[in-house]
Amino acid sequence: MKILYYDCFAGISGDMHLGAMIDAGVDPEHLLSELKKLPVSGFRLEIQRDKKQSIEGTRVDVVLDHGTDEHQHGHHHEHGHSHEHSRRSGPGHGHDHTHGHGHSHGHGHSHEHGHGHSHGNSPGHSESQAHAQPHRNLADIEQIIDQSSLPEGTKSRAHRMFRLIAEAEAKIHGVPVSKIHFHEVGALDSIVDIIGAAICLEYLKPDRILCSTVELGSGTIRCAHGTMPVPAPATAEILKDIPVRLGGTVHEATTPTGAAILAANVDEYTDRPVFRPDRTAYGIGQRDAELPNVLRVFVGQHAVTEMSADVSAGADVSAGADAGANADAGAITDADPGTSAGAGAGTGAGAGAAQDPASSAAAAPGNTIRDEKTMMTCQIDDMNPEQYPHIMDRLLSMGASDVSITPTIMKKGRPGVILDVLCDAGLLNKLADTILKETTTLGVRYHPVSRIMLERESVSFQSSLGPVTVKKAMLDGKIVKWKAEYEDCKALAEKHKMPLRDVIIRVDAEFAEKERQP
Repeated sequence: MKILYYDCFAGISGDMHLGAMIDAGVDPEHLLSELKKLPVSGFRLEIQRDKKQSIEGTRVDVVLDHGTDEHQHGHHHEHGHSHEHSRRSGPGHGHDHTHGHGHSHGHGHSHEHGHGHSHGNSPGHSESQAHAQPHRNLADIEQIIDQSSLPEGTKSRAHRMFRLIAEAEAKIHGVPVSKIHFHEVGALDSIVDIIGAAICLEYLKPDRILCSTVELGSGTIRCAHGTMPVPAPATAEILKDIPVRLGGTVHEATTPTGAAILAANVDEYTDRPVFRPDRTAYGIGQRDAELPNVLRVFVGQHAVTEMSADVSAGADVSAGADAGANADAGAITDADPGTSAGAGAGTGAGAGAAQDPASSAAAAPGNTIRDEKTMMTCQIDDMNPEQYPHIMDRLLSMGASDVSITPTIMKKGRPGVILDVLCDAGLLNKLADTILKETTTLGVRYHPVSRIMLERESVSFQSSLGPVTVKKAMLDGKIVKWKAEYEDCKALAEKHKMPLRDVIIRVDAEFAEKERQP
């Protein structure tokens, strides 16, 4: 199982994340080629090696074209304001790589976010170095994503991140999500930060994403709405139910963009991860401060049979919360049926009693993985079935591990469905709130459950049709099943004008032949 671990001891921002991802192995040319699929222009990436307090890593700057308006298909935004730039100077700023997109200028200027506060780039930009950019709403940004030719997995991640920010802003300002106009986060550089994050995560394809307690910093910031305390209100709202700490440094350590990257993608928060590191990467930020302004990321493999039992802080979980929960609700399958052992550890009346992973690990068959989740269940018999796909997509976009709807017969012989949602404990309240608002149910049952899963590993396989990622599942070190990534097979089918089914069959056969070779 491939593990990605965010060590946010100094916080996280959009550009720090891009730097860490490239330092962790993301191909810069792949990132650039994917960004070119967006229906916008007028930016480029400057990628270079840099240091903060003797820690060397990768620094990424999203540089906007000097005096150029932003363009997107179907929209034309006039700035009506001049752009101010600050020339970077000093050691560590030599350009190792400069990747262009659209028109570019060769001045080496850093283009800062508008309104004196950067939501996507590292905090610490000069408040006088601002520029005006179009104020986009969520629909504008979703249109940019949907009109692109990015893979569906990348689009889905990007949608989740932007929606989290929009919902946070809407709650803070007391207006509907549709009325929210992004300021800093709607700027082109922040759009590149967030969609770039989705591209990088899809490239690395971790099986599980973990994160430490998140440093927020302290003090105040200036943004579009005036002077605000650290963390910014949007950051605080996005990180609800996520373990954080304050005061490690006297500045904004985590931006709303950084918060959204974590909240939309992390599976578990723990300061005691258990894995075997293969690579340690550093994303270098803009600020010079007492705490090194870097984001550290580990990439590695799960190395033991027992997953860390340290789950998200703030979880509201009670053993046996509802004795009336369905008897079969404990039978859990992994979100990816092609790579899961698919067996729940607890069923029936015993499912509501949380087990100690350490004491029950011996019962797990072979060299398998055990982890703890929360199962939420409700019954619905008076809801338009047309709305089922919406609520399922909504819950998955908010971080649910798995969502399923099962037909059933309810009291008085009425047909209905059972909605089952598998999630991390820290997401319980947020997902329950969505279920109660978006469905006709009057209540949600929940209980802790345990899972047993096969070890998993994603590998790159060179088929006769082209490269494809294959996810392998192992038991006692031996491969027992595998599955080619759907999006990769779909791309090959489009490239070769072949039926998707034929591509999957060929890749499967060729991979099987490779595995049979000594």
